[in-house]
Amino acid sequence: MSNPKVKATHSAFPKPLKAQAKYLRDKVLEIHNVKVKSSHAHQALAGALGFNSKVALLNEYPSDCEHLDFILHHQNYRLDEEKLIDSLDSSLKSLPRDFVVTAIEESLIPGCENGCGKTLDSQPLFDSSDIEQPIAQVCDDCSDNSPQYSYCRFCGDSYLFRADEINEAGECPDHAGESIMDEDEETDWETYIEYINK
Repeated sequence: MSNPKVKATHSAFPKPLKAQAKYLRDKVLEIHNVKVKSSHAHQALAGALGFNSKVALLNEYPSDCEHLDFILHHQNYRLDEEKLIDSLDSSLKSLPRDFVVTAIEESLIPGCENGCGKTLDSQPLFDSSDIEQPIAQVCDDCSDNSPQYSYCRFCGDSYLFRADEINEAGECPDHAGESIMDEDEETDWETYIEYINK
């Protein structure tokens, strides 16, 4: 007879975290032919994010949390290498540290929305109505070469948007009209340019 508590806990376990752990396990198997247990992969991910256990991670990010797909983004792309090393089981400890760190970083970011796969050479895509929560991930090749993406001249390259959100002046909706100066602003700007060019 199965234990209903275990079943409930398992079903409440977040899909993004399961997928991240599976990616890590698959990457280790593919590159080093080493099998990593699911529980050990989850523990490594939790440690990398600065948590002492998978339970502590889930207390911070519950199963219905919308931030799990972009958890590394919300952690400012910083891994806690000390906790990560402490959390590794023998199968992962035996592998080169640089490989383990890179594999975990890749595990924790979404794949490119265009199907290009997971790569650290990528960035989150934002909707201009909410620049706190990314809506997708885009690899650098797609963001650099596809006309469907663009940056706001005022937000800079920290925020990638869909091109149809950026107007002809290169502004997102939040900054629309800011590149148009009134007479006083234009005079001040011209005076400043004249001053620094003396």
